[in-house]
Amino acid sequence: MLFLNKFFKRFFEKNLFLLVLVTYIVSRLFFLSKYPYFYDSPEYLRESFSNNFFSSLQKSHESIHPIYLFLTQLFQKIIQGENTWELSLISGLFGVGSFILFYILINKLFNKKTALYSLIPLIFFKHTWLIETNILHESIDHFFLIAGILSFIYFLDKKRFYLFIISIFFWVLGILNFPGIVIWFIPIFAFILLRKKVDKKDFLYLFLGVFISLFIGLILSKTLLDISKTQGLFRLENLYRDHGINILFKDLNFLNILRSFRNVFLILVNGYSYASLISVIIFIIFIIKEKNTKMIVFSLFFLIPFFLTGKYWYGGLYGRYSSFIAYFLAIIFSFIYLKSKKIYFLLLLTLIVSFTPTFIKYQQTPIYLIQNNLIKKIDIEKEDIIILSDYQRPQLELKNSYFLLPDQNRNKEIENLVSVKLLSKKGRVFITKQAINYPYWQYDGQEIHIISKGNLGKAYLKSYLLDKEIVLVSFDEEYPLLDVYEIKSK
Repeated sequence: MLFLNKFFKRFFEKNLFLLVLVTYIVSRLFFLSKYPYFYDSPEYLRESFSNNFFSSLQKSHESIHPIYLFLTQLFQKIIQGENTWELSLISGLFGVGSFILFYILINKLFNKKTALYSLIPLIFFKHTWLIETNILHESIDHFFLIAGILSFIYFLDKKRFYLFIISIFFWVLGILNFPGIVIWFIPIFAFILLRKKVDKKDFLYLFLGVFISLFIGLILSKTLLDISKTQGLFRLENLYRDHGINILFKDLNFLNILRSFRNVFLILVNGYSYASLISVIIFIIFIIKEKNTKMIVFSLFFLIPFFLTGKYWYGGLYGRYSSFIAYFLAIIFSFIYLKSKKIYFLLLLTLIVSFTPTFIKYQQTPIYLIQNNLIKKIDIEKEDIIILSDYQRPQLELKNSYFLLPDQNRNKEIENLVSVKLLSKKGRVFITKQAINYPYWQYDGQEIHIISKGNLGKAYLKSYLLDKEIVLVSFDEEYPLLDVYEIKSK
């Protein structure tokens, strides 16, 4: 019996990496999404069928993703069909690539055990799984960033110039695919700090590498936009100034700082479970108690961009701008394992339990299809109109539909349109529960947007609908937030 125990223990330890890797691959590649669940996904799907890359680039929304766009169009030619899983496959493949490169990186900086036990939580982080099984571009960004960091660390060790070029190549691709990734260049400095021998020249090389990457990445972005007959300089300036600096550093008052803390808290517990929050607290206590300066600085270099990205409000898997934090959390989990195996496995169990409901929800009928079927039941005629929320806009392409937006002037126009329609008595006016509640209690994928769980008394149409009769015309008892109503004059 003792012999068998030793045999299975050695076999398990020897093959644990293979077991974890296979589990990761199965959890991604065998559960790829067949539907465009998230806000930007229908656009990515639509443009993937285009035969004109530059035309698609011109049509894309404000944040450009040329590498992802190119890959989606390439995959549609290789794997032809109307299914969306081939675009999800892109995310899955790059996710597996990031997983392997991360293991190599942590093994190089620490040791095999730390690397191995940092991999397991990555399987069950909700946001990581969603990003790597859906039509989203972030897994590509993660891959380029990690590949660049790993190449650069090899360059510092071997001083081979071609490794420096390779690291710049990956970072340039990352910037080209998503200009906003530059905020996550901050942790690169943290990884350099973790090397056993750190030289001041290392940071000079790093500053040079990051500067060159930014310069080339932005030049290439501008060039592609100019070729697509889009004002490249104007669009990039708009991205970095209006959607970047102005959001990050404008209105830095006490209330907005509190909101950012609230947002990152919700992203952390919703996207990575309360187990991750507890692990962060335990980890910080450990490193402060041990006065581990390197790990304190390392933590700050991750937590600062995490806090900054928490300022953004958006749909389409809320919190994905912050998703690189998953790798920091994975490292923390492995350090807890080294301190206490019992705490590690208890936190891991909590993580798995919190991940399971999300996993199940994404095996069910998509919310937008349920909503579409409920709308079909009312049989919208030529003179009828229907009011939807902005969160429903990408998935529901319906005739005679109007969408509430964050722009209140636009919403006033819709109110006027409804009033005119009711007075004329030509046709009916329908509205979804999502529109009545907007911007609160909105579906973001298969779940409610975590920041939208607010006061329905502040819904945009609340006052306007007070003197109207709201009649329920189509519903599903399991999904009360998808009810459809008809608006009538009292």
